[in-house]
Amino acid sequence: MPKITCDLPQCPVDASVLKTFKQLQLADVNCHQPGPIDIRLGADVFSEIMLSGHLNVSGISASESIFGWVILGKTKGISQTILSNHASCNAVVFELDKFWQLEKISNIKPYTQEETACKNHFIQTFSRDSTGRFAVKFPFRKSSNELTNLIQEDLHVPNASLSIDDDTVNTLGILWHPASDAFSFKVNSLFLEGTLTKRTLLSTIAKTFDPLGWLSPITIQSKLLMQKLWKYQLQWDEVVLPDLAIEWKAL
Repeated sequence: MPKITCDLPQCPVDASVLKTFKQLQLADVNCHQPGPIDIRLGADVFSEIMLSGHLNVSGISASESIFGWVILGKTKGISQTILSNHASCNAVVFELDKFWQLEKISNIKPYTQEETACKNHFIQTFSRDSTGRFAVKFPFRKSSNELTNLIQEDLHVPNASLSIDDDTVNTLGILWHPASDAFSFKVNSLFLEGTLTKRTLLSTIAKTFDPLGWLSPITIQSKLLMQKLWKYQLQWDEVVLPDLAIEWKAL
């Protein structure tokens, strides 16, 4: 057995405790300091090595053996356990994870009967008007005769404001203009001041949030540049090569 147990005692003991037994010849003069187990003895041998001498002072016992006096008992120790916890994370790596998560192909779930009917209805009834907008018929149920009798012939709504605000609506990083029914993107400046490193470059690329892939013609160029950075095996804070810097500025 290479190791019986941990060092004993587990923490240093105040040496003043041993002054009570200073007149005795101890089997281990350094018994108050943690140390490895020297030898393991069975119960049959223990009775042969222990002698009749025994002292008890303030809860600390001293028993005589053929090797010398052995100190036994409880004492207040001084713990010197030091714990050091350290956690390190790279923010750029978490930002780059968005690329892999957005491009991951999810499991295809089969359509329910209602979803299939909705899809077929859209394919069979959608059209585009003169302004280029899509129009889809309302999916009335076959047994809708009772409902049609409730529809008023006069569809005019008096004092109703049909104006559309010019304010934009921001959803998933996309700006929707209700007045023109158009989508747009707001992208902050990608110009980087100072030294262009792998860390700053990848951090800037990851800021472009495009969950629907509408900016793929642009972001695909940035992703190709990312592949080149890994190809050259640059460190995070290492300055990128001049040809890569020129390619980045040309995007």
